Amino acid sequence: MWRAALLLAGLTFAGCSTDVTKDMEQLRDRMCACTDATCARVVLGDLVTLARSTRNARGDEDKTQAAARELAKCAIKHGVSQSELVETMKKVGED
Repeated sequence: MWRAALLLAGLTFAGCSTDVTKDMEQLRDRMCACTDATCARVVLGDLVTLARSTRNARGDEDKTQAAARELAKCAIKHGVSQSELVETMKKVGED
């Protein structure tokens, strides 16, 4: 799971100029508020959208990684598999 979370943080906002730390923390909060996998998958979709729209984003790396780890934990808690997380992160890298 930690590998997926770090991949999530690294792929999402590496080398960027807009600060997305708060956006990532808001996504984490939304994910952790979910009660099922359907909700969690919607938030993952929003993460992909955010990452694609903020290719040149930056932020507090430590806070972003912490939010990504918590987001991943909550996603798994709500029924998203680790492989789904990895597949979602692959989508982030696609144009």
